[in-house]
Amino acid sequence: MKTVVVGAGVVGLAAAWQLARAGHAVTVVEAGPIPNPTGASWDEHRLCRLPYGDQHGYAQLMAPAMAAWERVWAALGERHYAETGCLALSTAVGDWTDRSRASLAGLGLPHRVMTPDEVAARCPFLRVDDARFGLWTEGGALFADRITAGFAALAQAAGAAFLAETPARTVDPAAARVALADGRRVDGDAVLVAAGAWTSRLAPWVGEGLTPLRQVVVYAEPPASLAEAWRQAPILLDMGGPRGMYAAPPVAGRRLKLGCGALNAPGDPDTPRTPCPEDGPPVLAAWRERLVDHHAYRLLEARICFYANATDQCFRIARSGRAVAITGCSGHAFKFAALLGEGLASALAGDEAPLRWIAGEAAAYARAA
Repeated sequence: MKTVVVGAGVVGLAAAWQLARAGHAVTVVEAGPIPNPTGASWDEHRLCRLPYGDQHGYAQLMAPAMAAWERVWAALGERHYAETGCLALSTAVGDWTDRSRASLAGLGLPHRVMTPDEVAARCPFLRVDDARFGLWTEGGALFADRITAGFAALAQAAGAAFLAETPARTVDPAAARVALADGRRVDGDAVLVAAGAWTSRLAPWVGEGLTPLRQVVVYAEPPASLAEAWRQAPILLDMGGPRGMYAAPPVAGRRLKLGCGALNAPGDPDTPRTPCPEDGPPVLAAWRERLVDHHAYRLLEARICFYANATDQCFRIARSGRAVAITGCSGHAFKFAALLGEGLASALAGDEAPLRWIAGEAAAYARAA
């Protein structure tokens, strides 16, 4: 089978590798270089977590997702993941962390409730005056840049052909044809569109309710007195309040990363990814009330990416003719990329059962009572 994969982010490359290693002819089309350092998949780390509020399907997907990552580490011969544990703070009854606790308890998934004093002892860089409790679960940091480059190397080694710096203009799902911006076309027996925030333009059959969001994260240097505590820190989720904050610790030579979901805003993914001087400070400022000695943190760098946000926070995985498209990751795709690559490859080869299961699990919370 000849397959054209549009988009060389982590999901597209994971699927390309699975298809190529199964003996299919694969061509990957990417608007930028492969891997693309300006893409949403390229970063020092991505959070891998079990708590998901009351999105029970995502929580249930984490065990098979981690099993899929183990298969990737075996193929790469190295692990691009640090198990740090995950700590989420609750600051109000019924907030995101409180709902996560109830969800994990109902699903029978492992978790531990920590008192504010226990949180402060474990993470002395946090202010916890307003905290009701901390929710401790399994979790860690996926090293996104190394993983994306690893998938690219695996796909090429398995025989996939790359068309880098080659934007796709249109996709004809009935003919399994991709028209390129330079006037050429690539024909196949099947097409996968995994182009992130651009997917709905190329594959409108994925439906409506998708918004490209511009996300800014920052890398920061903590004060020297707290540096060692940060190196031993878990990934952090401060989702109880309205700001939706998260942090990845400086493990394995990575830097401390801070984010604030409330600052994400609709934007055009074709705009430049170079951050403006005013992009970084608001993200660091959002952490002012949460970090001890906040004034001593030094902003090192801001980074911008775009992702497709779905109103229901579910993946959009849809078929039209001989093409399959995936988008609407809402910032959740990377941690599931290994599993999604396997499911998408199966669907393109004719067995859609794994993909239906993945999509169904991710959407399960929307059907929960």
